[in-house]
Amino acid sequence: MKTPLYCNVDSIWVDKGDHSVQFFRGQELVDVPDGTLTSMLNLKQAVDDFPPVETVIKPADGTPSDWRQTEIASLDISRNAKAAFAEAELVTVADAIKYGTENDGLQSINGIGEASEKEFQAAVKAIQPKE
Repeated sequence: MKTPLYCNVDSIWVDKGDHSVQFFRGQELVDVPDGTLTSMLNLKQAVDDFPPVETVIKPADGTPSDWRQTEIASLDISRNAKAAFAEAELVTVADAIKYGTENDGLQSINGIGEASEKEFQAAVKAIQPKE
């Protein structure tokens, strides 16, 4: 018998081939193909339908005009580090900076050690505007 899995995001759509099913936070993920579950667990892909109207305007090259709004998933860091940030529900650089400030660094995140924290810091430095 498989251990039941539950939706841990506000909502997510799952494509079942001929139709899609929406699951909500706390709802058991039933009849979801194993491949889809594996992808969801590995990538932590959740659907946020549409971004809020006040989303940062992006220039033509697609990068946020404020580097702090850059999504962690787009940084040049390891897949394991990206997964750890996603598990901690930290989406943007601003989220991670706020978390690190409030928690004496990022190493209190499960899966983030000294090397991952330094890797993150280097990636953030690389996206900051040159003065």
